[in-house]
Amino acid sequence: MGKKFVLIGAGSYVFTRNLVRDILSFPAFQDAKIALVDIDDHGLAFSRRAVQGIIDAGNYPATNGCGDTFHGAFVAGKIYGMDNDAACQYASAAAALKCTRLGARSAMATDEECREFLRKQP
Repeated sequence: MGKKFVLIGAGSYVFTRNLVRDILSFPAFQDAKIALVDIDDHGLAFSRRAVQGIIDAGNYPATNGCGDTFHGAFVAGKIYGMDNDAACQYASAAAALKCTRLGARSAMATDEECREFLRKQP
């Protein structure tokens, strides 16, 4: 039986577009059926066109973004023993580096890359 996803609240364009790209970035889900549901017919139609464009293009880069990276790096900084200010700077470096790369986990900066980035800042 194939995989099926129902996206409730799919009239939210950014949410739907990013979630569909994330789902389709996994090879196991590339043939999944995706149903879009929302009470806003106009927003739903807009999202449906965007999703169809993603599917037609066949390009499914994952969309973990800077915010996700920032939160994870902040926690990592705290685990490394940093105070809040240092952890915030470390997380900001990780998020800034993430902005320059495509993909999800593979695009996140390493600890060494974050520290090197911070050393180069004034």
